[in-house]
Amino acid sequence: MKKVIPLLLSILLFIFASCSKGNYSDCALVSPVEPVAFISIENSEGVSLLGEDNVYKPSEITLTRGTDTLFLDFSEGNDKMAIVLFFEQFESEKDYSLNLNDDETDILNLNLKLNPGKCFDVLSIEKFKLNGEEIQPENGAYTIQK
Repeated sequence: MKKVIPLLLSILLFIFASCSKGNYSDCALVSPVEPVAFISIENSEGVSLLGEDNVYKPSEITLTRGTDTLFLDFSEGNDKMAIVLFFEQFESEKDYSLNLNDDETDILNLNLKLNPGKCFDVLSIEKFKLNGEEIQPENGAYTIQK
């Protein structure tokens, strides 16, 4: 996962540099960045709790709001797994249920902001709250400690 984050940041910098030169014809050469966030679930020692042979199994994790189930994906690297959250499917400042298993559910609430750009607008997370507590990203990912 640590290799994925620098790559993603490099791509973002390339896109912003390509679009910020005022030559809008270059915009046809770049694609908008997909609004994704990475969420890891770890114990107090930093050991991942995600995995089919671990505490929180990806096959059991769902994200819902009312009767709607949102798409989740999972990424694995450096002995850690992360939830890949496509946050363009969220409504800003609304509660979503992150169902980790049959017995454990956390409430996820994102404050989203659409940032205008020269080539395209970029959706970003202004606040990431889990059970009412704000979590700051670290190395481009949000870590839930259990």
